Amino acid sequence: MALDFWDNYSIRTKFIVHEKKGFFKLKVRLFFRLLSHDITEGIIHNRKFFIFAALLFIFIDFVYWHNISLYFSDYNSVVDCGVLDFFMNVFAGCDPFDPEANKGVDIPITWFSFNVLPYLFVGLYITNDLQTSADTFILRVKSRYLWWLSKIVWCVVSSTLYYLLFFVISTAFTLLSGNFSLTQNSLITEEFLELSTYGKSMTEIFISSVLLPWMITTCHMTFDAIISITFGPVVAFLMIVCLMTTSVFYCSEFLPFNFSMLIRTDFCAINNISIYTELEVAFLIIVICLFLGLPIIKRKNII
Repeated sequence: MALDFWDNYSIRTKFIVHEKKGFFKLKVRLFFRLLSHDITEGIIHNRKFFIFAALLFIFIDFVYWHNISLYFSDYNSVVDCGVLDFFMNVFAGCDPFDPEANKGVDIPITWFSFNVLPYLFVGLYITNDLQTSADTFILRVKSRYLWWLSKIVWCVVSSTLYYLLFFVISTAFTLLSGNFSLTQNSLITEEFLELSTYGKSMTEIFISSVLLPWMITTCHMTFDAIISITFGPVVAFLMIVCLMTTSVFYCSEFLPFNFSMLIRTDFCAINNISIYTELEVAFLIIVICLFLGLPIIKRKNII
């Protein structure tokens, strides 16, 4: 009798474990179906945005390459750009506004235009998807949370593709110059950008010039997503622009856009915050936005 009890208990346990595994696999399958929808609708069908971004990147890189050629022509020397030089040009940033310096406001146009562009389409896509196909997909997957998680992952994918596009175009410029290099030219960095790389490893330069700005863009895209589903894409975009503008005037750890300016990070010893701490802050913002969006999407009257 006792043996029958333990046999039945073992069978029931195996059935429950198998059922949970099947449920988990189903949720994973449904999540990737949602993500496939977001990539198709939010990226492939929004290819006009990436075409416009490519044109902007070509213009930015061409102007930079042309200015470098003119600058060093006075020295009767040819200086070749590396891929990192193009990234450092975009994310060099500017000094904080100092009213006692009797100077005008130095607005980094290249930094501003590169950073503001992704937020033109993030909120529009998410709110449009929320109004059109969210009810259908939420009924299929039976989870609002999976829908929101898919949007956060989509922000990460979109940001990654945005930076990859700039990398490809910058690589093309270095190839056209006839001397391909993934690294940066110290002469350009110190003479033209007036940034010192003394004592900095290539890893630190890469993190400061590429990885950290990418993380800052990604975390602000998730922030834009939250504001968009709460107040609308126009309000979200205006908030991002206000944060960027404020970051130009003030250097503060409470304005993460500062972390994407080389002049404002410990790259130039302006503050005492490590670039690794700044990476952690950006990652924490993404996680916070993920969890803050869950109760918001739960209260939404979608279906």
